[in-house]
Amino acid sequence: MVFKTRFALPDLYIGSWVDYIIFTIKAPMIGWREAARGIKRFRRFVNIVETAPSAREYGRALRNAWLLVMASRVEGGASIEAYFQQLYTEVRRMMQRGGDILAQVFMLVVLVGVVLGIFSAVLPSMAGLNLLMLCMMGFLVMLMAPKAHYITITILDIIGVILAVASYALVWLVLGHPNLAVSVAFLAYGLMVLPNSISDYKLRLSLRQRVMNSFNEITTRPVPTPLMDLSPIERALRPLWEEARGSGAPHLIAWSNALVLDFLGVVNNVLVNGLIYGLVVVGMGAGISIGLFAWVLGIIWKSAAYATQVGISIPFIMGLGINNYYNAIGTGFLGGAMVFDYRLGALVGGLLGVVGWFLLSPYFVLP
Repeated sequence: MVFKTRFALPDLYIGSWVDYIIFTIKAPMIGWREAARGIKRFRRFVNIVETAPSAREYGRALRNAWLLVMASRVEGGASIEAYFQQLYTEVRRMMQRGGDILAQVFMLVVLVGVVLGIFSAVLPSMAGLNLLMLCMMGFLVMLMAPKAHYITITILDIIGVILAVASYALVWLVLGHPNLAVSVAFLAYGLMVLPNSISDYKLRLSLRQRVMNSFNEITTRPVPTPLMDLSPIERALRPLWEEARGSGAPHLIAWSNALVLDFLGVVNNVLVNGLIYGLVVVGMGAGISIGLFAWVLGIIWKSAAYATQVGISIPFIMGLGINNYYNAIGTGFLGGAMVFDYRLGALVGGLLGVVGWFLLSPYFVLP
């Protein structure tokens, strides 16, 4: 029996967009009340929107249901096409604004990573702490990013964890290098689960094509290819696909395709931003924490050797090597998590850590 399971991280942001898309498509066809009652997120707002004279009367409650308020004001006074167009314009603006916000979040993550790198270079007490903080930032980025793939857990993950623990113990207890053991453990796990990461990444790359093929085939094939549950996004869009196929209404099918295409466009832009900024973070870890400081520490090393001979204390130098070693692992993990997920983060972080060890370990203590 082959062990395999999968799970999706909690969707804190983009998952709600699908509900807005479904409401935008169904409201012009069946009315905003019926459309809202069919969506769990909006069901409780129907009575409030019906009775509220203005948004000021209920404040935040109506701000959370702003699309329902707009639909209730437009319905009955415009054609079905104009009705949809107004909702469509607003939802499209909302998705684009949300994508811009996520891009800014990624930029903020890069800036925080730079700041942590600077502090880790000058504060000896940051050794190890910066690694923890950067790993936490990596998981936070994964929560904010679109859920374009499931996290698959197979026997390789179990073996990977065992191998990581075993390699950590071996390097520490046998070879006597506890710092090197951290990066080796990361690298061992990342290499073991690499086949799962490659398989999931291929599924993520083909997400847009799979979804649009299924929606386009509703009008071109008598038996269209259904949306498969290959990603959390496809699972969320499945009710919309079934609604479009079951109705057979040309308006609904055309509107579904237009909104889903915009939705996937925003998702793709967010993923591309994650790739770009993730590579920037990895480059920062390799270029600054390893390359630059290996060169700088080589220069300081000679000065420190002379200074200690004449009795001058330079305590802050003692933390430069070890701090930047852990910062290299942390930035590698963060960058990998931004590009894909924690599995790639472990692989990249472990690789940068091993390289950083050979370049920075000679400077972990004063001569």
